[in-house]
Amino acid sequence: MGNFEKIYSESEIILTEGAIAERLKAGFKAEMDSFINHAGLIYSNPGILEFLYNQYIDIGRKYNLPIMMMTPTRKVNYESIRKSKFPDRDIISDTCLFLNKIRDSYPGYSSKILSGGLLGCKGDAYSSEDALGV
Repeated sequence: MGNFEKIYSESEIILTEGAIAERLKAGFKAEMDSFINHAGLIYSNPGILEFLYNQYIDIGRKYNLPIMMMTPTRKVNYESIRKSKFPDRDIISDTCLFLNKIRDSYPGYSSKILSGGLLGCKGDAYSSEDALGV
């Protein structure tokens, strides 16, 4: 059984991070790429993202609970990457590596930190004009 399956089947509670993009907007006034949102911060301002992820991980560690951290890729797809400030970067892989680096900085607790790839909608999720057809 893999680590995810073991944690999922044996844990009563699994934490996850909150709305990081919203925290970045409201609390930090972070400048985000209009096409890939906060995923670009792994290049332009990785410290602010790491700070927020570490806050959530520290809560999990304090209570010895597993936590799932999601990549900041809700708005990332091949089309949005091409239009972004980072068209030549492998953003999806780089965000996974970014989370793995954070996880690995927690020896003794890293086995309880799960990384997930966040997939979001293509286009504007709040507009019916961009909805998929039947």
